[in-house]
Amino acid sequence: MIRTGIIDENSTLTGELLRLLIFHPDVDTIAIQNPTRLGQPLTKYYPDLTGNTEIQYCSHIDLDNIDILFCCFEPGSMCRRLDQEQFPQNLAIIDFSGDFTIESAEHDFIYGLPELNRKRIVRGESRHIAIPDVMATTIQLALLPLAKNLLIRSDIQVAATIAKPFAEGARPIPPFNKKLLPEIKQNIEKLQNSFAYDINIVPVETPFARGILTSVWSESPDITTDFARDLYTSYYDDHNFVHIIETPPCTAQVINTNKCFMHIDIIEGKLIITSASDALLKGSVGQAIHCMNLIFGLKETTGLFLKSSAY
Repeated sequence: MIRTGIIDENSTLTGELLRLLIFHPDVDTIAIQNPTRLGQPLTKYYPDLTGNTEIQYCSHIDLDNIDILFCCFEPGSMCRRLDQEQFPQNLAIIDFSGDFTIESAEHDFIYGLPELNRKRIVRGESRHIAIPDVMATTIQLALLPLAKNLLIRSDIQVAATIAKPFAEGARPIPPFNKKLLPEIKQNIEKLQNSFAYDINIVPVETPFARGILTSVWSESPDITTDFARDLYTSYYDDHNFVHIIETPPCTAQVINTNKCFMHIDIIEGKLIITSASDALLKGSVGQAIHCMNLIFGLKETTGLFLKSSAY
């Protein structure tokens, strides 16, 4: 059984992580650190867990008595923590801060996208995992099969709609933001070293509860629809959470699951990949549990066999 610890600096991530860990059949104990909430029950902040747990917040986690540490950090926090504290050598670490999503000789964190790095995680190349940004995740899932087959031959255009709960209305996020590009390009270039194209991202926040809907397209005049669908089906055939479907997806189909539904089409010589997933699960916490399962040799779907409420 897996003994887990959580350092809580992001309530949204922590709440979703707790919901998965408490019901995970291979998780034994959960310790959660937040000194500002010392001794208070989790259910005070996550009342939906009433009846499921009696865990209380602690001021410090004994890192020698856990197997894996989830760091629900804001950007910059993981770098500071590593500068200040020595972690046990064999402790598995899952980091949400984004501090180590750019792989480097200066650290040993593996980019935690299982559809790209599953073998590296299973082989134990490192027990330190950096969870990708949600938008970077969805864009890369749309591009990995093309890159593996050296078929990206033009600039990439991305339109992304991501949930912003309790917002008063839809609003644009600054377009063409370059922040995500190093994270995406490092991995695409590993599969297609000839990749030298622009990725143009136009995101929008919308006031629905959760989820992300992304359309990615590029010029592909020599590819047929059947060929493209076979390409994607083949790539994701042995991955449990990405599914190629016959009709364009909607977020209701994947909310509260770790699934990504993807539709492939070619219109006027443009290959269009439309995908929907839950930003907090497949785009974040579900991906972290997936990585944990890989680290400890569990079936990938353990604790993630979830169904949406849509029919």
